[in-house]
Amino acid sequence: VDILPVKSKKVKITNRFFNYFVLEDSLGNTAIQKRTAKGIWHNLYEFPLLETSEIVDFDYISNAVQNQVFPVYTILSVEECAEAAVIHKLSHQHLHIQFWKIKIKENIKEGIEFEKIKTFPFPIVIYNFIEKL
Repeated sequence: VDILPVKSKKVKITNRFFNYFVLEDSLGNTAIQKRTAKGIWHNLYEFPLLETSEIVDFDYISNAVQNQVFPVYTILSVEECAEAAVIHKLSHQHLHIQFWKIKIKENIKEGIEFEKIKTFPFPIVIYNFIEKL
């Protein structure tokens, strides 16, 4: 028994689908939030997030933004920031990340200037996106 190779357990990889909303108000401010839940990226910052069960299209996001995610804001425009989702591979999960630029009419309460968001700690995949803004 000691000489036979031990079969290693395969890690089950789960796919998760993150839709990040990059809000922009009339003052040019945006909104970020701190991830307080245990799990990936604990205590790092992110844009408002909608997690879905699959990659979703513009119509789904447009409807969700207006009716569920930001019903208090007047949405001026919704724009997908890239043609394809960014796939960020972690040891036990693959994150399919889409960024959506949302322009709103109202001012964001406690909004942050785009120039200042780089001073907050973000996961590398979000930080790389911010660098391209």
